Amino acid sequence: MSEDKYRILVTEDASLIRDVTCMTAEMRGYSADGASNGQEALNKLKDNSYDLILMDCQMPVIDGYEATRRLRAAGNNTPVIGVTANPLDEDRKEGLDSGMNQFLEKPLTPDKLEDLIKQYPAQ
Repeated sequence: MSEDKYRILVTEDASLIRDVTCMTAEMRGYSADGASNGQEALNKLKDNSYDLILMDCQMPVIDGYEATRRLRAAGNNTPVIGVTANPLDEDRKEGLDSGMNQFLEKPLTPDKLEDLIKQYPAQ
């Protein structure tokens, strides 16, 4: 794997969705790692840098909102995109208040992924 590939961290507790999203990114030529909860994502971010973080909002151990708060408190400014199946206004507000850059409704299609990468170029 080339180190200059655009790197995405896919944080999602549903393994099928996580795997499909990672495969979609890799089929488009990007590098993708998966994390099954917010704590796992924070652990990966200690040792790796990413260009984009896709963060499911409702997960076990540490949810996406709290993981994003901790990430921002640690000074990490990597773009975080909140992803949820239930995009209620209060969820969007909580996501943005936690430090997420934007909020998307599932499913995350290949076209949505490409649009995100265009909005958030490699750092």
